[in-house]
Amino acid sequence: RAKKFTSGDVVFVMDCTGSMGSFIMQASEQCCCIIDQVKAHGGTSGTVDGSEVRSMIGSTVSLNVRFGFVAYRDYTDGHQHLQHHDLTEDIGSVKRFISGLSAT
Repeated sequence: RAKKFTSGDVVFVMDCTGSMGSFIMQASEQCCCIIDQVKAHGGTSGTVDGSEVRSMIGSTVSLNVRFGFVAYRDYTDGHQHLQHHDLTEDIGSVKRFISGLSAT
């Protein structure tokens, strides 16, 4: 049986190179949706991308999750070849960061 947990870190990593341009908006929306689902269902029954949250955490505990993000691009893109948002419990901040991503 899997060990129950009450906290965790989730880091999304996204390819933001030019070839991903047409997919970045959809991928960003999905990341934000996953964040919302994890926060909404932490400590209750629910699913996140088909995985049962209740099987990972107790149904009566509160789930403390920090979210972070790494966007990578081609090295030749200069100072923007890596962008990141540090781990935080401030989901609004992470979602704003994700929503502002674009391909180079």
